[in-house]
Amino acid sequence: MQYTFLVGNKMIKPELKYKLKNCLETILEFENYLYYINDEYDMKMNREFRYISDVLENIDDLEFSVEDLNKIEEITTRFLKEIKYLVDFKVNKGKQ
Repeated sequence: MQYTFLVGNKMIKPELKYKLKNCLETILEFENYLYYINDEYDMKMNREFRYISDVLENIDDLEFSVEDLNKIEEITTRFLKEIKYLVDFKVNKGKQ
């Protein structure tokens, strides 16, 4: 049986909410790590992580569509690729 919940006037399936939560948590898990590997970690990046954290705390109040979720999943995938690039760069830089 499929359950949905009402947010505002939109019906949101629980699995969509779970996917969104998973994406946001994945990004937040890397905050401290980024601080150590990225020489350019700054207040702007810090504000962006705080914003993501605030969104996660208020996830029950969010209205979003499948298209919104797809965009967030794409962004999360790109973010993880960029993290991998930074790690690879730091590791290879350390070997020189």
